Amino acid sequence: MTVVEEKAKFNDFSLSVKDMNFLSSKMGISPNKAKNLFEQKQDLDLILFQISSNKVLVRDFSELSFYPFCKFAVFHYSKKHNFTYEEKNYMADLIFNCYPKIKNEEVQINVSGSQQNELMAAYCLIIISFFDSLLEKFDNSKTEIAKLFLDFIISSYNNLSKNFISDNLEEWILILKKMKKNINKKCRNRI
Repeated sequence: MTVVEEKAKFNDFSLSVKDMNFLSSKMGISPNKAKNLFEQKQDLDLILFQISSNKVLVRDFSELSFYPFCKFAVFHYSKKHNFTYEEKNYMADLIFNCYPKIKNEEVQINVSGSQQNELMAAYCLIIISFFDSLLEKFDNSKTEIAKLFLDFIISSYNNLSKNFISDNLEEWILILKKMKKNINKKCRNRI
């Protein structure tokens, strides 16, 4: 599958019953009352962010499904960094939507075209951060491919006015690499 002109629309989300029970217990309300609060992605994301600021440990959210896990992981690992809620939330959406497709080899990367796009830049960022061993599959050296990907990411996000990624790319990659072990463990058998 080649994704070249598709616009990134990170609107997907999912919760299990176990997730709803966990979140409602953290909110101090019954699952039946909380259920309506989880129907809209924007509401759910804000709830996840609010709960994450109350010292939720990795072991607390490691049993949740992939969507809340991504949110809690990004909020947790970026806590000491000066990014806004919207920036952290975007990065979590990026992981949730791109990581499984890359893991399952459902995408082809094309950075040679003059058209930069958000989704292709997202795939490149996820590969650099979580799947750097994939860079060895390309004909050129791993270092050349990594530089090509990094330049593409920076250029794409600059063109999209998402400078919080392009201006802080090294910082974001370090944050994501800190998450790598937990994300890989979470996804070993579940995606």
